[in-house]
Amino acid sequence: MSAVLASQLVLHPRISQVLRFLSFTVSRDKVYRSLQYLARFLAWFYARNGWKDVGPLGVSWNAMKGQLSTARKLMRIGKPLEHAQAAVRALDTPDAVLRLTAFGRQIGYFLFLFYDAVLWFHASRVRPLSPPTADKVARHAFRFWAFGLACSLLSGVYKEAGVRAKLARARRAALVEKTGEGEGEVGRLESAKKANRKQIFQDSLDLLIPTSGLGWVNPGEGVVGLAGLITSLMGAKTQWEATVGRKSA
Repeated sequence: MSAVLASQLVLHPRISQVLRFLSFTVSRDKVYRSLQYLARFLAWFYARNGWKDVGPLGVSWNAMKGQLSTARKLMRIGKPLEHAQAAVRALDTPDAVLRLTAFGRQIGYFLFLFYDAVLWFHASRVRPLSPPTADKVARHAFRFWAFGLACSLLSGVYKEAGVRAKLARARRAALVEKTGEGEGEVGRLESAKKANRKQIFQDSLDLLIPTSGLGWVNPGEGVVGLAGLITSLMGAKTQWEATVGRKSA
């Protein structure tokens, strides 16, 4: 009986979905990022209330935050090349504004992840840097991350104006023609608008992380941790839908 129950639990469809989700490196990174920023928020929360940095089972939130950050740097080594390829492909974008912002976004992420990889060699003690050099590299990484996000935000604002104009025309055409094709176009544009606004919201929250690291803004460690957690969960949900399916999410 117990063996049958154990078999049913292990082979449960939800377990299979989770395993499929975690079989992708991107999915695991989303999970680690969520835990990293949760730990960052909880470390701030414990310090704010004057509590010891000890969570359930003796977990140190500051240690978890630091170790997950270092682990994610290792996972992303090699990823700059993906953004280099995406930057080259972005040059084929017909629209000049979208071409420029897409290229800037990918170049920003390429350089951010390059400096991020250098920081892994430093943090892991494989190739330690002097404190001033490590700080300089970290600031370079933050600057290019912020630049990539700013380009993404500009692209989102530009797309919003374009989608709005197309949506207005599609709605007028659907009213005149009263065909299923026109309604389908309206639905497609509504979905595009929703996805674009979601990306703008996500980029806006993420921008708090590098800009606070550079000292350009000072929202507080708790706000940064919460912002990172929210965008991590949003990214994990999108990745779940892409790998497992929207219906099972």
